Amino acid sequence: MRTISKKVGELIKEKRIAAGLTQTELEKISGLKKEVVWQIEVGKTIPIERTIWRVCAALCLHRREIHEFLNLARQQRKNRGEFQKEYARKRARKLISRYYPYSKDQDKN
Repeated sequence: MRTISKKVGELIKEKRIAAGLTQTELEKISGLKKEVVWQIEVGKTIPIERTIWRVCAALCLHRREIHEFLNLARQQRKNRGEFQKEYARKRARKLISRYYPYSKDQDKN
């Protein structure tokens, strides 16, 4: 799951450096906080679409590149959603077994 967010971050950092900008300069141009730019670049956060548009506009990227970033972020969010659903299922099973320790199969004995 982290690999996609790290890939997005690495690509954005690569584009920022290629544009000759520092994180502070990207912050000023995009209107984002420096912490947000840093979190994206190190893969700690998945940027929302509006943030991706702001960063890409500040870096003067082509539409194709913007859509690549958007698709990666959407894929990451989808994966995160699936992970959260599976975690919720496991947690529910654990709670049920804690509060209802006797399953239907055990009642038959």
